[in-house]
Amino acid sequence: MSTESSPATWERVLKYVSMLIVFLTMMVMGALPKLLPGAVPGDMDSAAMFAEFGYPEWFMYVTGGLELLAVLLVLLPITRWYSGLLTAAIMAGALFTLLRVGMLSETAVVNVVIMAAALYLAWHEWKHAPNILLMRA
Repeated sequence: MSTESSPATWERVLKYVSMLIVFLTMMVMGALPKLLPGAVPGDMDSAAMFAEFGYPEWFMYVTGGLELLAVLLVLLPITRWYSGLLTAAIMAGALFTLLRVGMLSETAVVNVVIMAAALYLAWHEWKHAPNILLMRA
């Protein structure tokens, strides 16, 4: 019996790790604190953070809603592609904000890791996206 893992096995492992990263980070670190302030113990006040970044309070709810949508999209195989793209776009916006306000720190590293996992997920799952939306034959 061979102890070596096939490339397909590692690809599946990376896919599921990417899905887990997107699901957990977007739900626990992203959507919940924005949609239900105080829901995550020890979390920074999202409203104060968005105000510090120069965004209106309603933008916090829009961002939280998009993060929740990314979580829901990752649950179905046919929509995981969209979840990866949406998560990567949200992380790009977060990185832009951190750059704009001069707060690049370890938070930016976390955002890059989440964005990389989301882009891997999108790349891996693109074949499951509906053909009509991808404009392919």
